[in-house]
Amino acid sequence: MLIANICAKLDFDTLRAFEESLDDPSEMPTLETVTKFLLKRYRTLSLLPYKSERPNEARNKHNVHTASTTRKRTYKCVKCNSNEHPVWKCDEFLKLNTKKRIDIVKQLKLCSNCLSPNHKASECTSKFTCRHCKKRHHTEICFSNKSRSEQTQHNTLVAAPTLAQDTNEHSVLHAQHSEVILPTIMIKIKGKNNQWIQCRALLGTGAGDNYVTERMVQLLSLKKSKISTAIKGIGDVKAAICKATVELHIKPRFNSKYLVLTSALVLPKLTSLLPQAHVSQPLNNKEWAKLTLADPTFNQPGQIDLILSATFYANIIKERIQHLDSGLRAQDTDFGWIIFGNTLSKLPNPVCI
Repeated sequence: MLIANICAKLDFDTLRAFEESLDDPSEMPTLETVTKFLLKRYRTLSLLPYKSERPNEARNKHNVHTASTTRKRTYKCVKCNSNEHPVWKCDEFLKLNTKKRIDIVKQLKLCSNCLSPNHKASECTSKFTCRHCKKRHHTEICFSNKSRSEQTQHNTLVAAPTLAQDTNEHSVLHAQHSEVILPTIMIKIKGKNNQWIQCRALLGTGAGDNYVTERMVQLLSLKKSKISTAIKGIGDVKAAICKATVELHIKPRFNSKYLVLTSALVLPKLTSLLPQAHVSQPLNNKEWAKLTLADPTFNQPGQIDLILSATFYANIIKERIQHLDSGLRAQDTDFGWIIFGNTLSKLPNPVCI
């Protein structure tokens, strides 16, 4: 984030010079690399005339023979034959899965480390390694990097639940033989005036980030920070554009010293009502009495105002798990017992989330 903010403040010529100074512009540079470049750039520019003139104009007016330190880099994409970009920025190449990308690298005898056609990997002088596994090969041919969205999108939901849409672009969770209960918890969120408002959250075990509804942000009078990032779902389908993020203070619905400070992306809507239909008597009386439920209304359709990420879920779970008579599972967490799984009843229609 810091590097992105620094680069956003650079003028066009400086940014272009910085990109051309990198061995591989597709790799994220380190803060040390950025700092060294800016110091060198400052020393170079301090030797030029004070006025912000181009090198040719300064040379004509002041008769100072100064050569431009940058040159336009020429590319030749070996995939689409374009002169505008290298292969690692080619849309046709990035749309392929990892195995097909590797096949192209082998077929065209490209360097597996920088994807250059001019030398072998054993002769490569690039100091960059894969951003995912840190091994010596290009990030775009790493099996940990299965799709372009995992590299270029800041936030991607890689498994259910995904974000609901009013269009036909949505994800369908088929429950042909049983009704699916997704893990939900009732939480309290701190508002602007130290007020705590209770809402219902979905534990998104496939979500990479936290998401909160605009409705809840307005209700809590939370301060938003501007961003712009795309959200994608299953099948690489574009679900939404997020334009803001907020800080959240979260605690359980019951009296507890447990408190979580986290951030969430703001979206107009997250899911449809969950569950889709009322589930009658999923727990027997003995099971109800034993468990302090994270969401006592888990079997009743209700609005979801927050999706909590897989990281959040991993941090709150405890070791105890119970197999319930209804076919559901119960797991202990810092927010109470969550209920999830398939019931023995049949759901006639798919659940849209």
